[in-house]
Amino acid sequence: MPVNLNDLIDANSNAIDSLKEIVTLLDRMKDGLPTEDQFVAIATISDLQTRIRTLEFTRVHLLAGRIVIDFDQVDLARLDQLGAQLDVAIVHSAQLNAILASLPPIMTAAVQIDGLINSHIAKA
Repeated sequence: MPVNLNDLIDANSNAIDSLKEIVTLLDRMKDGLPTEDQFVAIATISDLQTRIRTLEFTRVHLLAGRIVIDFDQVDLARLDQLGAQLDVAIVHSAQLNAILASLPPIMTAAVQIDGLINSHIAKA
């Protein structure tokens, strides 16, 4: 069982290689099979190719896990400062969105109040 990133990458690569070998074998054998078995072989090849693509995406993510970026203390402090600025901007955006969302019902109520007042004024 894989226990570290390199073991996972190796297991993933081995699985890809094994599936590719099976696809190659099935591809060579399918033409000599009866028609109904050819359909099964083609469907299996398609399924295996999809699994290979999924494992290849996984491999890319695993390889990206090896990338390490070292920041000095100045950069870390700047990242923290920028993160705090983003937090404030997100809160302000949420508050602004809440205010903007409240405007249509407020305007609707104001128009209705105006209509009621004007209808009474016209009767007076």
